[in-house]
Amino acid sequence: MAKPVTTLRPQSGGEAVAEERLLELRQQAAQHAEGLLESLRLLQAMHDREALQLLTALFERGDQVLQLALGELNQPGAVNGIRNVLTLIGAIGQVDPALTRHTATATTAGIHAAAEAAAKSAPMGVFDLLRHLKDPDVAAGLGAALAFLKAFGQGLRTTSAEADQT
Repeated sequence: MAKPVTTLRPQSGGEAVAEERLLELRQQAAQHAEGLLESLRLLQAMHDREALQLLTALFERGDQVLQLALGELNQPGAVNGIRNVLTLIGAIGQVDPALTRHTATATTAGIHAAAEAAAKSAPMGVFDLLRHLKDPDVAAGLGAALAFLKAFGQGLRTTSAEADQT
């Protein structure tokens, strides 16, 4: 006859570890409940807008997407475009933001005034032009435009001379 069982065997190692992990997971979930709920809302919003499917496909086919992107970026036009963007960013970075804001405001006002003048479509004669030249605002605008054109021309000639030397 069989002997009665007097001791219980402890759970196998895998089951004990799984139970321990599950307990730790429950504790962490309770401790970070707000963050988890917010994360779930974010995931649902991404799912509703199909962004989650897009990201999933991107990660699943990452190598193919990367090859395609690198192939396009290695085209001569793309390389030149990237270089041009970096050059423009560097040039814009040299301009004082307050000066940019002031110039942008003046440009906006000029565009509105030009649109109003174009809507009137009244022809301007030589004497009208001379009368406008006496206006201090027109004189300031022309002075700024001429200073810009002078500096721009100097820059062009300097760049041309440097290019001729190389």
